[in-house]
Amino acid sequence: MDGDIVAATLLLFIVIAVHNRQVYSRYDDRKAVRRTMLGQDVDTIVDAVMDRISEGGPTAVTRLGPSGTGGNMATLPGVAVSGPAGCGTSTQNLATIQAAAPPYEAPNSQTTAVVEIPNGSATQVAELPPSTTAHLATVAQTIPGTLIPLSKNTKKGFVVGVSDPTCTGKINSLNCGWYYTWGPTAPAVAPANGAIPFTPMIWNISKTPNISAVVSALKITGQGANSEPLLGYNEPDGTNASAQGNMTVGEAVQSWPLLVSTGRILAAPVMYGSLVHPPAAPNPNCIPAPTGVTGPVMVNIANSGMPANKVDLDPTIWLDNFLIQLAQTSNPVFPSIMTIHWYGPPKSQSFLSYVDAVWAKYNLPIWVTEYSCADWKATCCNPQTQHTAGFDWSLPDDSNISTNATAQFMTQTVQGMMARHYVDRFSWKERFLLANPDGSAVSAAYPLTGVPDSLMAASNPDVMNQSALFASYQHKPSSVPPLTPLGKLYASF
Repeated sequence: MDGDIVAATLLLFIVIAVHNRQVYSRYDDRKAVRRTMLGQDVDTIVDAVMDRISEGGPTAVTRLGPSGTGGNMATLPGVAVSGPAGCGTSTQNLATIQAAAPPYEAPNSQTTAVVEIPNGSATQVAELPPSTTAHLATVAQTIPGTLIPLSKNTKKGFVVGVSDPTCTGKINSLNCGWYYTWGPTAPAVAPANGAIPFTPMIWNISKTPNISAVVSALKITGQGANSEPLLGYNEPDGTNASAQGNMTVGEAVQSWPLLVSTGRILAAPVMYGSLVHPPAAPNPNCIPAPTGVTGPVMVNIANSGMPANKVDLDPTIWLDNFLIQLAQTSNPVFPSIMTIHWYGPPKSQSFLSYVDAVWAKYNLPIWVTEYSCADWKATCCNPQTQHTAGFDWSLPDDSNISTNATAQFMTQTVQGMMARHYVDRFSWKERFLLANPDGSAVSAAYPLTGVPDSLMAASNPDVMNQSALFASYQHKPSSVPPLTPLGKLYASF
């Protein structure tokens, strides 16, 4: 082969490798900044943040000393800072705001500071939970110069479709740190004036109109711009065409380069079935079988330039088959995030054990994009839905919120995910309320407003009423419904 051609080819491979390392390490870099511990040297944090500013990416600039010792917020050259009420403010380039115990150590402390990049193009909001081992929170964009409250829990999110006219209001009501809509676009009116990060999703390739234009619009236009990760297909292993992605592995692998072309960090397609247990019967969407693979196989699912991440994959599991076949393509780009859906009885340990098992298997950050309590074995009606015995399926209300099983499940799982460094995000999933078979409200605590969209019936038992966050009997209400007691609990985290 001609020497110039060899050199050019080698250079091309180097460029591709460097590009992949830059693009697909961004998620890890961002987490490294976000998880910097309070006890670390301020200069270390400043250096990391300055690197992110130089790239034009999202940054956090807050640092507190150990609990009870005060501390200060490390600020950066060329960055104007506004402090929360009671802590003083400064617009000096090298300002320092003293961090007295309140409000930083108060149980309900929220916003720490607003930091404006000098060109005025973005304002960064950083939040620290009241803990000596708290990590720097994910940074959100807001209106320059405006101090806004953020959720105490930037892992917490919500999913609601853009066709719901109350989409924005619901997200605002829940005090979320992020959200998604099962699609590639945010609502026309962005929640919290655009301060809450929106994460796009490609639900299914063939059912996404004008997919080429959609993908083009999702492409990153510059370092840090439009840089939220992209969620992969929604339950492609499920065969319910109206409610699930319903894609074969072959279709998913073939269309994956479209998602890769956006330049975004990619989250794995989220499964309807288990990620850690083979299906009891062959999944009709888990086809074709990977070439030359007849049983479990070890595959390195790390992207180019990243440390090896060898995972034992079972080709009878849809996602594992997908990853195996992706590895068999040239220059594969693997997901950098694992996603989970989970529904079941109010057994928090079962849920958290599954999360732990997914982490142990794939060794990738986890997003729980849908989860809640659901009784799939419920039947109807005698005179109302009959639930699976052995569990408390009662509706949470103000009188039982501290003992209700669903409320306890929510509290325990949120606390469990907050304590797990590998769980980066989670989102509770609700449905609108089903009315009783006679059209009446299910409880005085959940009053009927308007005509209910759906009644309990033999073909429509009450599977998830106890998990509702909003007291609405309509799928698409005309005004933002009030929060249920469980919704108030979720908003409080």
